[in-house]
Parts: sequence; C-alpha cells; structure tokens
Amino acid sequence: MNRIFAITAASERVSIGGDGRGEITFTVTNSSARPLRGQLRVRPLGPTKGEWFNIAGETERPFSPNATQQVVVKVATPPGAPAGKYQFRLDAISVINPDDDFTEGPTIDLDVKATEAPKKAFPWWIIAAAAGAVILIVTLTWLLWPKGIEVPEVVGLDIGEATKKFEDLKFKVEVTRQLNSSVGLNRVFSQDPGGKSTAKRGATVMLFVASQKADESKVIYEENFNDFDKT
Repeated sequence: MNRIFAITAASERVSIGGDGRGEITFTVTNSSARPLRGQLRVRPLGPTKGEWFNIAGETERPFSPNATQQVVVKVATPPGAPAGKYQFRLDAISVINPDDDFTEGPTIDLDVKATEAPKKAFPWWIIAAAAGAVILIVTLTWLLWPKGIEVPEVVGLDIGEATKKFEDLKFKVEVTRQLNSSVGLNRVFSQDPGGKSTAKRGATVMLFVASQKADESKVIYEENFNDFDKT
C-alpha cells in the first residue's frame, strides 16, 4: 500500500447533540509530485452505520501535486439510535490505481447521545371519520323519520267527504255515530285529533257523526280505506 495521501482530522472525537447531528473537518493532501484524482470514502467501524454519514461536496475530486483540500463529513443519526461510542474514519483512494494507492485516515470516536424516537402523530382522521358518521346518521334519521302532517278540518262535512280527505292522506279512520241535532244527519260534529293539528301518517282519527239516535252504529275504516264493518 502506498500512502499517496496524507489525512489528518481537526479532532479525534465528534459529539452528537440531542438533534442527532454533528460534523468534522479532515485535511487531505496529495503527497505525491503528480496530479491525482482521488475518491473519498467514509468507512464505518464496528456497529456504526454507513447511512449516518455524508461528505459535503464531491466524493471524487482532482488533487494537484502536494495540494491540500478540506473535506467536511456531516453526521446525522436517526431518532431512537442507541446511545454509545461509535467509530469511523475517512479514506482517500486513487481512482487510477485503487488497489495500491490509498490511505486510511485516523480513527474518529463518535459519541451518540440518547434521542427520543419520533412520536406517532395522533390519528385525527379517526375523529374526523367518527364525526362524519354521526352527521350522516343524524341526516338520514331526519330524512327517514316519519314527519307529522296537518290533520284536515272536517267538522260539518258529510261522512263520505270527510273520510275521503283522510284516505288521501293515508290516515286510519274510526267513526262513531251519536245523537246530535246541532248538525245534519251523517255529518261530522267532532274529530280527534282536531283540525289543523299534526299527526303521523297512518295514525287513527276519531270522527263523531250525527245519527238519528245515540250509538246507532260504529264504523271502523281499515288501512285499505275501502271496506268497513258496521256494528
């Protein structure tokens, strides 16, 4: 091996702060009397990871005879990297004759302090999805929930006409005939629920119809609004 390069370091140690970053400057000199094209490589030692290092600038560069260049090596350890002492060095190798013309730099100690692993972001999307589901359920409930409709006022109408109004609105009708001389025969004199109130579609409406005598008959209109029984 020909030590065609001379390599020195500004320090024997690099301390990595809490942010996991640090750097060190090397001096690389072409010790020969001829121009060289050299390649710079960071060599991790032991458990040190190569991906922690990055050379600032070109890793392959020309060196004039007896010329010196400053080489900055930047270090960035990932969050959660185990604290401890690590080592590495900087090597310089001739591109023309790499097997014979190369130099191993001094071993540098790398002190890594404990850093916290990155915290997982709170899954806000779960809250957003839950809120969206609640809004959807409330909207569908409101749309599908049976709505109250206005009960028509039929007092004074003939039973046939009154019943037809409720049939059109899909109400069930129960008719009770009672003696009442205040209105004409077969006319409605009272209803429950009253007119202009609201009730759910399909509810039963009580109609009281004037008859010749009390409890003469009782008619129940079923859901089909076509057939009824007289008692």
